[in-house]
This record gives sequence, C-alpha cells and structure tokens, in this order.
Amino acid sequence: MEKETRLFTRVMILGVGSAVSKATIFLLMPLYTRLLTPADFGTADLLVSGATLLLPLLTLEAPEAIFRFLAGKGEERSIVQAGLKMVGAGAVFTAVLFPFLALIPFFRPFLALLSLYVLSAAWHKVTACVLRARGEYGFFATQQCFCTFLAALLAFLFLSTFRLSVRGYLVSILLSDAITALLLTVYLFKTRKGKTENVENPLSPMLRYALPLIPSAALWWIFGAVGRYVLLYTHGRAETGIFAAAMKIPAVLSFAAGIFMEAWQYSAVRAGKDPRALFGRIFASFASLLLLFTVFLVLFSRVLAAHLFADGFANAAAFLPFLLIGAFCGALSSFFISTNMVKLRSFVSLETAGIGAAFAVLASFFLIPAQGVAGAVAATVISEAALLVLRALIARRVLSFPQPVFRFSISFLFLFLCALLAAREKGGLSAVFGLTALLPFSPEYFALFHSIMQYGKNFFKIRQKNAN
Repeated sequence: MEKETRLFTRVMILGVGSAVSKATIFLLMPLYTRLLTPADFGTADLLVSGATLLLPLLTLEAPEAIFRFLAGKGEERSIVQAGLKMVGAGAVFTAVLFPFLALIPFFRPFLALLSLYVLSAAWHKVTACVLRARGEYGFFATQQCFCTFLAALLAFLFLSTFRLSVRGYLVSILLSDAITALLLTVYLFKTRKGKTENVENPLSPMLRYALPLIPSAALWWIFGAVGRYVLLYTHGRAETGIFAAAMKIPAVLSFAAGIFMEAWQYSAVRAGKDPRALFGRIFASFASLLLLFTVFLVLFSRVLAAHLFADGFANAAAFLPFLLIGAFCGALSSFFISTNMVKLRSFVSLETAGIGAAFAVLASFFLIPAQGVAGAVAATVISEAALLVLRALIARRVLSFPQPVFRFSISFLFLFLCALLAAREKGGLSAVFGLTALLPFSPEYFALFHSIMQYGKNFFKIRQKNAN
C-alpha cells in the first residue's frame, strides 16, 4: 500500500501540472484553427511528426537510458556524462542525414526550422529526464507548465501578431523548449550529485539498453504517422488537416496515460525482485480509470468539438468517438512497455514495434486510398486494438502478472457500442452503454474511492501535525 500511496502522490503532482499544460493547449485550439487553414494545420502536424522521427536518432535514446539507470539508483554524474556522449554521437549522425531531407520537396522550405526544433526538443528531453529520475516531480511538473505557457504566449505572438503561419507554429514550440532547457541546465548543474572518480563507466550498458530503442522509435513513428502520410498523398493536405484536428481530443487520453506512465515507471524500476503482484494491482486500477475517462470523452465528444474546432474543421467531430477507442487501446497498451523497461528487455520492444508498424502500414494502404479520412480512422483503431493484444501477449513472456481479460473484453464491447451510438448522435442510448461498460470494473472503482479517501485523511493529518 505504501508504494501505491507514493505512486498516487506522484500522479497527483504530475496530473496537476500536466492538466494545466493540456488545458492551455486546448485553449489554443481555436487560435490554431482560426489562423491556420486545414492545409497549414496539416503541414504543421506532419512537420512535428517528422521531428518526432528524427529525435531518437539525434539523442540515440540517451534520455530513456539516463532515466532507467539513474532511477535505478545509479551514480548521477557518470550516467549524465555517458548520456551526453551518446547525444553528441547522435548529433553527428543526424547532421549527415539532413541534406537528404532537402531532397524531399515537402521538408525543403522548413529544413532550418526543423533542425532547430529537433535540437531544442532533444535538449529539453535530456534535462527533464534527469529531473524525473531524481524523483523531483514537483519541479518536473512546474517546468512542464512553464514550457507550455511560454509556447502559448509565443504562439499568440507569432500567429496572431506577426502572422507567420506554419513557421510561427514551429518557432513558438522550439523557443519554449530551448528556454526551458536552458533554465533546467543551470539548475541541474548547480545541484549536480555524485562524482565520476573510481566509478564504473555506465556507457556500455546504457548503449546496450538504448540502441534497440532507436529503430523501435522509428517503427513506432511509422505506426503513428503512416496513415497521415498516406492520407496526404492520396487525398491532399486539407483532408490531412481534418484528421490531424480530430486526433487532438483523443490525444488528451494519451496525454493522461502519459502522466500516469511517467510516475509509474519510477515506481516500477524500484518495485523489487518480484514485482508481479504490484504490476497486477496497478494495471487493474489503471485500466479502470482509463475506461472511465474514455467513456466521459466519448459521451461529450460532440460538445468538445463544437467548442474547440472552427467551422472548417466541423467534419472532424464525426470521427472522434472511434478515434477515442483507438486512443484508449493505445494508452492501455503503453502499460505493457514498463515490463520491458524493468527487465532491461529493449529488444522485446523492437520486436513489438516491428510487428505493430507492419500491421499499421498494411491497414493504411488498404483502407485510406478508398475511404479517405474514414479509412485513416478505421486503420488507426484497428492497428491500436491489434497492438494492445500483441503487447499483452508479449508481456506475459517478459513479466507475467494478473490481467482481467474477461472483464476487459465485456467492457470493450459496450464501449464500442457507446462510441458507435455517439457517432450517430444517439446520446441517450450511448450513455446507457457507456455506463454499462464501467460495471465489470466496479470493484476497482470502490477500491480507488476508498484509497483516495484514505489518502486525503492522511494528507490532512500530516498538514495538521505540521501546523501544530
């Protein structure tokens, strides 16, 4: 119970900071959709997606290695220095690739901005991972909020005042990352811990762990982005922009899961020699909360779309319930990645990524050319559901822990019916099926409510004791 309490505390801290950040991004959606055409919005989304592919190559996945080894109680200075060496080598390798991007007409006008975008993102990610591995979650959440607020201010300046369109969108994000990373660098340098003398060099084990994650990241990029590029080349930038806008609300679900995973990974690494019981309890709680959040978003998807999307993006609302199903599967399957991290089985992640990417490519090329945005939505949902099943099966091989398969299957069936009726604007029936989907996880909801009440009592007791 003590580990669950600490995990809940970290989730609450990260949740507050991330909720503020995500709320700020949501408030910017009307600005983005008003000042960017669907074509421009699609261009910006594809450029950010391309930067996501380049980031692991630039860093050689050093941030993930830094977090895993430092959270596992490694010596800080030697781990960070090894990570910086990895980033330096990755930067040289990436610099060789950039001239080839100039051969692609889509990237050519934005190549300089794209390189700066990737550099600032890498810098921010490395510093933030050191902070998170230290367990300084309060500060981690604070810097996250600061970076988001700064991006919001700069976006308003560059889009609304200077009318810089796609370039303004990119500059606002890269400057916010760079400024935040600079401040974090100063803080981490002043509070650096440990010494490198007479300490075993961790570079070799860090490379063994991180290198398989690089092709894995590229394959996951293919998994997530292939549909957008197939849509771009078969139906144009406007359709891609509508699909990109529709993905913004389901991204909230992925974002919420990411909050939990950032806190959970720290606990998972320190779970002990036999963490199966803890994994089983946390997974059941995570799945039940994720299901509750998904049902809520599905039922209110039309309302959210009406307030967040401009008129040119109105068609995106019809696809939201199904995209939320896909995001639910993707967010739930992210839990299984933690088993690979705990056991240092990064090659298993590569295996999963390869199968998932192949499935996504096949689904996209089969469905999108004929169906357009609807095909991209279908490919996304099918791929995410298949990935969930695949990761669950592979996780049993790495670290077998209890999974409520039967209850989850029933809930998923009713959740799908809820989404289908919501897409057809039958709100009453959709709500009935949504509430029915929650019933199989009733024990988890009662247990979570009891844990939250107990946590609140302990929190106020500590506050009262400190006050006296």
